[in-house]
Parts: sequence; C-alpha cells; structure tokens
Amino acid sequence: YTVGWICALGTELYAARAMLDQQYDTRLGEGHDQNFYYRGQIGSRAVVITCLPVGETGSDMAAVVAQGMMAKFPNIKIGLMAGIGGGLPHEEHDIKLGDVVVSKPEGIHGGVVQYDTGKYTTEGFLRTGFLNAPPRELWAVLQSMPAHGHRLTNNPSETYPREKLDQLYGADRKEVKRKPGCRAAGPHVFYGTIASGKALNKDPAKGGILIKEHGVLCCEMEATDLMKTTFPCLVIRGISDYADSYKKGNWQAYVAASAARYAKDFLSEIP
Repeated sequence: YTVGWICALGTELYAARAMLDQQYDTRLGEGHDQNFYYRGQIGSRAVVITCLPVGETGSDMAAVVAQGMMAKFPNIKIGLMAGIGGGLPHEEHDIKLGDVVVSKPEGIHGGVVQYDTGKYTTEGFLRTGFLNAPPRELWAVLQSMPAHGHRLTNNPSETYPREKLDQLYGADRKEVKRKPGCRAAGPHVFYGTIASGKALNKDPAKGGILIKEHGVLCCEMEATDLMKTTFPCLVIRGISDYADSYKKGNWQAYVAASAARYAKDFLSEIP
C-alpha cells in the first residue's frame, strides 16, 4: 500500500470509500493502534483509508492516527487528508461553498500555517508555528490538475445544493452581496495556504487577519500536528462554510464528495 488517506469525519470516510474502484476487507490495527483500515484500489494503486475515532477530531488525534498508519503500512509514499473546511473568500479568490482548496507551498509557508501558535511581542502577536511542506514530488503533480480558480474535471457524486443556500456574512453580520457563483456545473479549485489550529475558527475578524497576513484561503483543525510528522501529506478541503458562526450542514456531504473526487483525480495523474 503506497497511498494513505486520512479522514476526520464519517461523512468524509463515506466519500473517500466511494472513490475506491475495488474494495477489500477491513483491518484493525494492532496493540495501541486502534485504527480501522479500509483497503482498496484506485486505478493501479493500492490505497488504505482510515478515519479519526468518533468524537475525537483535532490535530493531536490526526497525528496519532497517521503514525499508526505509517507503522502498519510502511510503504506509504503519498498521504492525503481530504475533507471539510471553512473558506475565506476575498477579492482575488472568489471561493464559494462547495469549492475545493488544496494546500500548496507559497512564500515562507509550506502550504499549511498554524495560526494559533506564537508569542506576543511589542509589535503584536507573532506566529511561530512552522509546518512541513508536502513532498516535492506531489507539488509537481498539481501542474496537471485544474488550474487555480478553474472547474474540477469530474463532478462529485453528491447533488449540488442550491446556490441560494450559499450566503456570506461580513464581520458586521451583514450579508455580503456577490456575483452568482455558477457552481451548479461543478466546484472550482483553489491552491494556496490553509490555516490550521487547535480550535475551530468562527470569527470573521480573525479570518480577515489571516487573509491579510498570510493570504489564507481556508481554515481547518486537523492538519497542524499531522504536518509535523513524516506522513507525506497533501491537504484537500471542500468548503462547507465560511469559517464563521453561520454553519451550513446541508453542504457537508457535497463538499466531502468534492474533496474526495479531487483526491482521486490527483492520484490518477501521478506517474
């Protein structure tokens, strides 16, 4: 098994397993490893998928799960963390609900920045969390994928929720008027920095700071410690909300399927 795929939620696991061309039996880890491993095939690649335990989401558990997977399947060369995240749209990147954001190294960041670790200085809060970048071999494959802001090549298996359910609110809690997304034909893909933290960000003001300081496109809470391990990880997030208190659960199945679809297309492009 050369591909390891980690999910945080049952919805994400369902979407990931749906991408397998062939499914084999499920294995349980040994000793302290309590992971359930769902094995299968995508094209010519043997893929193993696992999910964080129910009720134990977060970066600490993601790192533990990854280490268990790497110990049981030592030939893993390609790691995927595909699932749900909160989007941070702004003028340069017209991110809509249902779109996909993929971690890509830019500037001083390796694709993921830890936004809640740092120190206070006379100039304010200085973030010091540094996370590993995906293996360079995986960067090269991104060149064969849909370009930044373009539509996903293959549509997700789930039905697209109606566009009128896609509403963005500013820090003043007023709805932001935007041009139609025209996403019924399929989600668009964006590449850049993903912000990861120990706690879920629901503050639009903090999101604005992350955009200004780091050009962040998405927030999530599983990749922080995962990116500090040897797991060779690319983070793929379907946008189910806008990292605010206005949660839109009716998008989760669709965006999990969008992220999983991108992951499968990505694997098919690797020589």
